[in-house]
Amino acid sequence: MLGFHPISTAAISDLLDLSVGREKKFLGFGVPRVIFSSRSPAEKLVEHFDFTSDLASGETISSATVAAIVASGSDVDPDAILSGAASIAGAVVSQKITAGSPGVIYGATCTATTSAGQILQLAAYVAVLADV
Repeated sequence: MLGFHPISTAAISDLLDLSVGREKKFLGFGVPRVIFSSRSPAEKLVEHFDFTSDLASGETISSATVAAIVASGSDVDPDAILSGAASIAGAVVSQKITAGSPGVIYGATCTATTSAGQILQLAAYVAVLADV
């Protein structure tokens, strides 16, 4: 039997209603959201925010930042899951996400400024599971 730290069924249901895989789905807030793969607290993975469909021909991302919040559970320092600064490669912003508290679902919002002066946002969720 696998060990795990429980995440409420309601929290998982809410997240599943937001997005399927990495397909963008809009909510009432107007910010598209994706769900990153769940991870253990020991994992350090680079996640990608892809703005390709939001950019006009020849438009590039000039700068980007990523901020984290707790979507479900408890963690007094959610930004601690972000390791280093975000990097930009073409239309994709990458951010290393590490650690986190078991049983917590984090939200990460990437805000990108483009060469045309657009300010774009893409939000993601990631669940941290207990080590087995």
